[in-house]
Amino acid sequence: CRVLNEISEAEKGHVLIATDKASDIERATNELSNLELQAFDQNRASLTWYFVKLALTHKFDLALIGHVNYAPLGLMLKRFQPQLRYGVMLYGIEAWQRLPRLKRRALQKADFMISISDYTKQRAVQANSLDADRVYLLPNALEWKKSELETQAVRSTATSGTEFLSVCRLEKTEQYKGVDKVIEALPEVAKRVPGVHYVVVGSGTDLPRHQALAEKLGVAERVHFSGILGDEALRAC
Repeated sequence: CRVLNEISEAEKGHVLIATDKASDIERATNELSNLELQAFDQNRASLTWYFVKLALTHKFDLALIGHVNYAPLGLMLKRFQPQLRYGVMLYGIEAWQRLPRLKRRALQKADFMISISDYTKQRAVQANSLDADRVYLLPNALEWKKSELETQAVRSTATSGTEFLSVCRLEKTEQYKGVDKVIEALPEVAKRVPGVHYVVVGSGTDLPRHQALAEKLGVAERVHFSGILGDEALRAC
């Protein structure tokens, strides 16, 4: 979004966010003055309607579709505006499996795709008969200033010893991510690595279950739930 903000001075770019609430993007809205940010709080029907309205009232050069589940929106927009280029982000278990026909066709017709890893790229290509030459790699990354690398002023915990980290949503519908499996393993790990600590950044509807699990297994003092952090604190982690 920062890059889009930099290149959208002539005409504002539009960013539609499916899952966030308006309050979640308030800071970004203030910082990214060249973008129109809209949050839909998981109301996919409202997002789709707004997308169609934009397609009918604005001319676009490029559409970046942030998840394979929304790839058909790019295909639809291309029908309205044939000159448009659209790309789809590939990540997560959804990209590893054979998609329903419409989503699969939307990926096959995309001008390009961006995968977060070579593994995800290969799985998506094989499962959905994609052109591998149109799938580019862009691993997840953080950016920070050199000065931030030289300070320990911001830390999520004040622990010493072996510390490892998970950054993800803790939603009841996404338990496959396995944060609970790590907590379940900690008692055995701690026998071999006495100073081990586990930092979990993120929140969601499944957070209380994870907290209760850590208490039940006697590792609550080793598991640090940091909640949602700002950029600087996340980089420090």
